[in-house]
Amino acid sequence: MKRPLKKIGIIGCGAIGSRLAKFIESDLSYSARVSAVSDKDNSKAFKLSQTLKSRPKQLPINKLIKECDFIIESAVKSASYAVVKEALKQNKDILVMSVGGLIGKKDIFRLIKKSKGTLFIPSGAICGMDAIKALVLNGIDKIELRTYKSIAGLKESPYVVNNKIDLENLKQETMIFEGSVKEAVENFPANINVAATLSLLLKDENKLKIKIFTGPEIKRNIHKINVESGAGSIVAETYNQTCPDNPKTSFLAVLSAQAILNSIFSNLRIGT
Repeated sequence: MKRPLKKIGIIGCGAIGSRLAKFIESDLSYSARVSAVSDKDNSKAFKLSQTLKSRPKQLPINKLIKECDFIIESAVKSASYAVVKEALKQNKDILVMSVGGLIGKKDIFRLIKKSKGTLFIPSGAICGMDAIKALVLNGIDKIELRTYKSIAGLKESPYVVNNKIDLENLKQETMIFEGSVKEAVENFPANINVAATLSLLLKDENKLKIKIFTGPEIKRNIHKINVESGAGSIVAETYNQTCPDNPKTSFLAVLSAQAILNSIFSNLRIGT
């Protein structure tokens, strides 16, 4: 007997949400369909709805969560926590892309334990997450993330604007920020989901140290992770191309979300 299609609701209909919606329609149509969409800009939700064969309904966030089986958050950092909280309260599974919005929200772990729903966080624009997850079980002594972004990808960041950093006149690769995950997320909200994902995995915001670099020769989003543990050490480097629709996002981050959706809805699990 054929199983009914899972109803997917997408919150945030920009570049990432649109790509995920089209992936669901093209690759996962045997088990899921985009049933509803939502965006603070109604025109974006309407445009996405019109491009999909399923013609999903445009719904307010709470109603979308209530009517759908699986929620995808691809909106903005400031909205993600409220969306995740409501989805878990309603016992719904949710995939979150704006991971930075969960930093400092310690009740998320309590909500996960109480909910019948599952919170899915993709590996995003980094490799090595499977090994890091394993080392966490033994204990991590030290972990550092070095992120390299193009000038174009950083120039509108609050940290750059507030500190009046003249990126255009940089002559060489330069470290423009060093600090904690919380500071990085606040100052680079559109650029540092990788740090937020690592921090949630560690369950310790203070253990992870962040350094951000830019310069005229840096054209790709690069992440270098160094981990030291009693069980071993990891050096993981990822050289990303930017997403064709959004230079602030690594293409791998979108593909990572597609991969986890494929794993969920194809009932096939490979890797940790």
